[in-house]
Amino acid sequence: MSKKEYIFLNKMFKIFKVLNFDINVIERYLRYNLNIQGKDLYINMMRGLRDTARWEEVIKYSILEDDLESVESRIIAYYHIGEFSRCLDLIFTYFKYLDKEFFLTLGICCVLLDSNLYLTKFKDFVEIIKKENLSELIDAHNYFYFNTEYKGKSIYLEAIIKLLLRSKNSKVEGYVKRLIFDKKDINFYDILDSCYKNKYYDLCLQIIDDKYRDYKFDFNVLTINAKICFLKGNYSDCEKYISYALMLKDSEELNRLLCMCRIKTSVLNILKSKELMLKTSCKRTLDYLELAYNNLDIFKKE
Repeated sequence: MSKKEYIFLNKMFKIFKVLNFDINVIERYLRYNLNIQGKDLYINMMRGLRDTARWEEVIKYSILEDDLESVESRIIAYYHIGEFSRCLDLIFTYFKYLDKEFFLTLGICCVLLDSNLYLTKFKDFVEIIKKENLSELIDAHNYFYFNTEYKGKSIYLEAIIKLLLRSKNSKVEGYVKRLIFDKKDINFYDILDSCYKNKYYDLCLQIIDDKYRDYKFDFNVLTINAKICFLKGNYSDCEKYISYALMLKDSEELNRLLCMCRIKTSVLNILKSKELMLKTSCKRTLDYLELAYNNLDIFKKE
């Protein structure tokens, strides 16, 4: 096994360690793919993960130490006993001294496992992600997700996509498209919602087309589809999707969107009138109409 392959598997072990993947499957994979020296090392480390009772002791004896090894041990211990907030605080404090890839993955897990952290710390965490290169982590995960008998936990896959969407990473679109075409079993509505919130509108439409062929029967998907059509200026389709959605459930937001849609359509028809454009007396009125048209915004409650 080459040094490059060995380093690659080292990174994989760290990811699996953090995510608590099936230890027996990982051990079996490592047993058949590592050289003798690496095999013994990794299998022993994997077996050590089964002993979770020692994490309280780790905290007890490392709390008074400030060396990097003690800090790393404390971070991992807090993660294992479910103290995600303390774990993340230490990651933020010592991040520049830590193994970036390992503790970035650990931070992802903390943020996703604690809803309060997701609401309060996510923005700060994304700022760190923007400064780091996630490509190795993504490529490494792909290797195991698509090429081993154990397909991993879909929550991790969803988490990575959401993080990439929020961090505006250039790899997002191609990565999500690949998942769509590979028909992987993940929660595509959450991904669709994240794509919409982060303005990946074309990606939204691809997900809807591929995963929601019966979208006429899904209120949430219809709502997203209608909003995208409105933002793209496709008002006829916007009205169509709103009408489907309102048959399923009444919605003040969609009724307001429908009004805006009809107003924009009417104003647009006036602006397109060649006869009016030729009449100079109407020019100032048309300017005001165009100004009003460009400032109609369904997302402003007023």
